[in-house]
Amino acid sequence: MNYKGQPQNSLKASVPSFRRASLPGLWDSHREFEVVQCRTAITEAVWSSSLNKGDGNQTVVIFLTMEYTFEGCPHHNICLYNELNIQIGFEECIDIRRKVKAFEATNKDRISVFNPYLETICAGSVAEGFRHGQTDRDYVKVLKDITVLDCDTEVVYSREPNTKITLRISKDPSCWKEGYVMLKYTSEGKDTFEDHAQCIDYANINGFVSSRRFKEWWIKKNIHLDANIDFFIHGPCVSVSGLSSDQDIAFSLECPFWPTQAREWISRPRLWPSQKLVNEIVQNGCHIVPLGPFKDVKDDMLWRLSFNKAEQKLIFAFNQTQFLCYGLFKIVLKECIEKMESYPENTLCSYFIKTLMFWIIQETATDLWQPHNIVICYVMCFSFLRECRVLSSSFLVEDLCQFNQIDQHLATTSYELEAEFLVCQRLSMYQRKAVKSLSYSDQIKYFTNAKSLDLTRGPLMLATCIYCAAKYTKAIGIVEDTSRSLSKFTFYAGINGADITKLDETFLEYLCSPRNLRYSLREKREKLLAMDIIIHKETDVVTKTPNWKNIPDEIHFDLLFQRTSLIIHPLVYLYFLKFLCCKHLRRKDDASDALEELEVTVAEVCKHDDKPVAHLILGILYEEDKRFDEAICQYEVSLSLRSTFTSALCRRYLVRKYIKFCTPGANYDVD
Repeated sequence: MNYKGQPQNSLKASVPSFRRASLPGLWDSHREFEVVQCRTAITEAVWSSSLNKGDGNQTVVIFLTMEYTFEGCPHHNICLYNELNIQIGFEECIDIRRKVKAFEATNKDRISVFNPYLETICAGSVAEGFRHGQTDRDYVKVLKDITVLDCDTEVVYSREPNTKITLRISKDPSCWKEGYVMLKYTSEGKDTFEDHAQCIDYANINGFVSSRRFKEWWIKKNIHLDANIDFFIHGPCVSVSGLSSDQDIAFSLECPFWPTQAREWISRPRLWPSQKLVNEIVQNGCHIVPLGPFKDVKDDMLWRLSFNKAEQKLIFAFNQTQFLCYGLFKIVLKECIEKMESYPENTLCSYFIKTLMFWIIQETATDLWQPHNIVICYVMCFSFLRECRVLSSSFLVEDLCQFNQIDQHLATTSYELEAEFLVCQRLSMYQRKAVKSLSYSDQIKYFTNAKSLDLTRGPLMLATCIYCAAKYTKAIGIVEDTSRSLSKFTFYAGINGADITKLDETFLEYLCSPRNLRYSLREKREKLLAMDIIIHKETDVVTKTPNWKNIPDEIHFDLLFQRTSLIIHPLVYLYFLKFLCCKHLRRKDDASDALEELEVTVAEVCKHDDKPVAHLILGILYEEDKRFDEAICQYEVSLSLRSTFTSALCRRYLVRKYIKFCTPGANYDVD
């Protein structure tokens, strides 16, 4: 990729020479990512957007550089690795999930006395071992009494010849399209399930089996319409909703041989998988599903080759680091990229990510995929995804997974930059959550290393950890240093990340000034970005009780009412910590100043979404300062902004009850 305005020599030195995977092998014989290379720098530039204004077109070009350097920080990699194990699953847990799902599918077949020739295969994310969020539940129904033969063989793949319906892949060149086949009806089966025979008869058009009519027949026969059940056609699948869980069901035919179109995969030069695994996959053959290429005149008659079984075997062969990278990719896709307003719909899908992982893993040394390299591995995958515009299928080199739904101009504009910010933020969240299991000294070391995440989150989490250890002088020193680092250019980003397309003019002017273009995106993040503080409601794995060791006592009560976490504006949390430290150090004047600064922040800086928690925090400090009337007022404001804020409601009740107990004549309604 050639970036206009950036010196070519520096770009060449810092960016791995990725090329499009339209031919076997991603980077030819180059091995940029051997294990000896413990550092990678991936540089991305150019955010170009046209701003239409009344007086004409004005083009704003922002050159940003994103560098990831993880040399010498294996501790952060291990923290992320451990947290991903918790979020996605430990190796033993994933293995159990896969076995349970396979047993469930086998059990369904055993009790299916009405159709003994219909085999159920679990597919999709659930079969792979994922249980994160709304994981897909996909099933493949295989018609076992229908045999598909290759165009060049006369062997019937059955122990009892002529007992099955026989279909043959057509060898007519006009019917040949990479990744697709046409099926020619050859003979009836003497021992074929009646429904399956009717299906083939219904789909038979001039001696060829129509994929569209095959799918129609199965929908009519197997999808029993119900007022509470909805379904729609989605590629080769029927998507069913309204059951206990949403499902995708695909009906397919078994192809007991390895197709000619995929022969190149058998002998392809690669570092992974082993030849033994390749041989096992080839012996198992593939499936053929009723789906033709989109916008093709012969769409109704073409069937697609499906390598679902092969893909599943390859994923089962991933080591834990590879599987966690794959899982993190899926999480970022679902929780970050797909939720961006500027993301073009249906541009990426899990299948593209899976294909990307196959290509990269087969071209990199296995020794690279270790827990202490997990960040490098993920960044490598993410960088290749951004570099690719055309990606070959893992099994069919000429069958391309097209990324060209993305407009070539938009591919280097705002949504790409927004994704980078979101990915950085999510990675830091996963790493930060991992510290709950560390000792105090390890936590201090961890938060010290994490200080550069942004202007506020890293330093304030370090100050919180030190404050909870009753080292108030050291904690307030960090808080005051953080306060001095804030400026008029500071951008306060919410939990969902900075919306790069809506930055104010002052911030953009500073960000894009010539003297700042030499800074990387990471360095600008450290200098300019202030992220919301997330106080997680952690639970001890053994005792199942809240783990409060890194949470100030003053907000323990409020976390009890939160489902997962309490999100606080960074300036609000800064003055909150400053007040508490000054109070413990008996510096009354400084505590009063911190409270006044917090009042101004809540009134003038906090936006609508920040205000309910900001007023709650202000009320807590008024309560600590024995100003109960003002505390009640703040709790009521918080409640008026968020009526379901149970914490503010309970605090107001308790303060009123306390006042009534201390001053019986006080006119306060406790209820």
